[in-house]
Amino acid sequence: MIRRLASALAFFISLNFCATPAPADQGYRLTAYAWNADSVLDAASAPDYWDTLFSQHISRLLLSFNGAQLRALVPGGLLRPRLDTFLQQAASHGVEVNALLGEPSWILPEHRSDLVAIVTSLRDIAFSGIELDMEPNQLNEPGLTAQGGLKQMVASAAAAAHAAAVPVGVSVNLKYLEMPMSPCLPCALQSAGVTHVTIMAYITNPDRVAWRVIPVISANPDVSFSIAQSVEPELSSSESYAKDTRTEFLSSMARLSFLVNRRNFSGVVVQSYDDYVKLAFPGQSQPVLR
Repeated sequence: MIRRLASALAFFISLNFCATPAPADQGYRLTAYAWNADSVLDAASAPDYWDTLFSQHISRLLLSFNGAQLRALVPGGLLRPRLDTFLQQAASHGVEVNALLGEPSWILPEHRSDLVAIVTSLRDIAFSGIELDMEPNQLNEPGLTAQGGLKQMVASAAAAAHAAAVPVGVSVNLKYLEMPMSPCLPCALQSAGVTHVTIMAYITNPDRVAWRVIPVISANPDVSFSIAQSVEPELSSSESYAKDTRTEFLSSMARLSFLVNRRNFSGVVVQSYDDYVKLAFPGQSQPVLR
């Protein structure tokens, strides 16, 4: 660990003295957590939706569904035709759409079958992948340690990956990836069949984020990583870019990507899409809804 941290520090020193990132508006692409499937599907009926999405630098959506919506996705369900049309349009515009499944109780063995049933029900839908958001810190289980929760999370991810017809990724808080475990958490997730890890690092300092994530990403070259950043207004300014303009946020994300710049780093994920589209542009005193 000391050797990796020293290497990361040397890397940052060299970057700060010899290079600066390219402007954020030159083809920069983002992924976004979209927690309200209805609002996205409704918005997609507008003729300029895909042009607007491109102008927002979004090339991948992680689309979440509540229980009623999931039940309406079965063949013949009310939501299924809208989703199928949306996914066809997304593919034609080069936009990937993953199903976003977020529920901490799926970590527990007694609820793991619920997750498997949902993943199985999505097998005939043209998602590009599945993203699992199962945070152990949201559980209140007596006697369940942090490492015990993570091991159970890995087991649930393995069950989902086995049942899925598309690649499965997992969103994980940075602090868990920094915890000493044997095997390491990314190693365990890879062995479980997870193909991608999104590092939730809600820190509004690109250099600080890069300093912390580079040892994790570099130590696991066979695992693909993204970094999630927040624009949620309910978080503090040290955790969220909600008070920044869109241009300022994209500039910070460009610097973060430039600093990390590893073969197995696949970009930035925004938490969340609804909050991101409300970010003001320079000269606007208040965010504008679009």
